[in-house]
Amino acid sequence: MLKRWWWVFLVMALIGPILGLFTAAVVTYVMPKKYESRAVIEVKPRMVYWNGVASDSRDLSSFYISEADKIKSRTTLFKVIDKLDLTRQWGADRETALEVLRGMLSATEIMGRDVISIRVVCADKAAARDIVTEVVRCYKDYRDETDAREMEMALEELKKAVLAQEKIVEERRKALADLVRDKDLGGAQSEEPTKRDLASEQEMYQRIKTMATEEEIRARMPAGSVVLTHEPVLPLWPASPNVALNLIAGTVLGLLLALPLALLAVWLLERMVSKKVVQQSNEVQA
Repeated sequence: MLKRWWWVFLVMALIGPILGLFTAAVVTYVMPKKYESRAVIEVKPRMVYWNGVASDSRDLSSFYISEADKIKSRTTLFKVIDKLDLTRQWGADRETALEVLRGMLSATEIMGRDVISIRVVCADKAAARDIVTEVVRCYKDYRDETDAREMEMALEELKKAVLAQEKIVEERRKALADLVRDKDLGGAQSEEPTKRDLASEQEMYQRIKTMATEEEIRARMPAGSVVLTHEPVLPLWPASPNVALNLIAGTVLGLLLALPLALLAVWLLERMVSKKVVQQSNEVQA
């Protein structure tokens, strides 16, 4: 039977991929289009001084995860919603708009580069770009405000530390002066340990004072904790559906279905031929 209908398999091997390709093209055409716009920001943890001790946010392994969460936080996204008037554009209340925006937005760390990628996918290409731009701006404003507040707190702590250390130095200097006076009066106690203590406290005083000066200089410098390294642009092509992937999948699926379709066609042809043979045999007998 298969030898008789071999050509059916050849025909189906040609028709199957074509039908699959055509079906995938139609489905891809009618699927809703979504566009993606992306921004990449470099997030710089700032060095602060607390109680005279240097602290770097990079010591926290969860720093970038935490910052990505802040980008997607209610505070940041509500600012974006209000700035772009998304409640009016989408005809929704703020909470609904927040959930819709969260569904569009993703913020992930790019491993090994100390940067965060912010992406928005939606049906409107211009909206995708505008939302990413506003998210970056709102997050940068948040970081600038936070850094300024932390810098002010750190500077206040350093000023307190400078005053406290200055008092300690004065006490050591007074103690040394008392020892020198006692020695002149015939005292036998050595002033060398007190001199060493005084030198150590003076060194600490100068170090803390330098920290305070550096922190004060940094406070006057423009904020730069968030740097935009890749600006969002207007997408030219939809991110989904993936046209190439859909067409390839349709072609492969059509090729895989060619064999069962060929077997079905052979079975139907064989039945038709069998019925015709039986009908002709009955006519001859009649």
